[in-house]
Amino acid sequence: MLLSVNNLTKEKIDKRTINWIFTSALSKLKIKNKKAEVSVAFVGDKAIKDLNRRYLKKNTVTDVLAFSEKEKAAQFPLKTGLLGEIIISVQQAKRQAKKLDHDLKQEIQILFVHGLLHLIGYDHINIKEKGLMDKVTKMILR
Repeated sequence: MLLSVNNLTKEKIDKRTINWIFTSALSKLKIKNKKAEVSVAFVGDKAIKDLNRRYLKKNTVTDVLAFSEKEKAAQFPLKTGLLGEIIISVQQAKRQAKKLDHDLKQEIQILFVHGLLHLIGYDHINIKEKGLMDKVTKMILR
């Protein structure tokens, strides 16, 4: 399993914890693909807004974007290892952490897991799916 972490901000990112969450999540979700690869980039508001506008046609800042290598990512095992890329706005994560009364490290962990779940086929289109994603996120971060 390979995780590529690209920090394009001045904020210190705990890469070891992100890597631990990645391997733990794949294990807890029983994904046995030893070639699984994910890239995560930590960016600012401008970069994530540009990506959100370009790819999702939404001209707003968001907290996390996930670009799956395969639209039907739930079709495991993938023949290639690349699951996709996760983009996290550190500035938005800071605002959310303050609003939710926890630290930036915790918010980044939540956003990373959220993005990873999208890469492997989870979604939150309706309340039931959102509830499942929230439950799985908590299980992974325990």
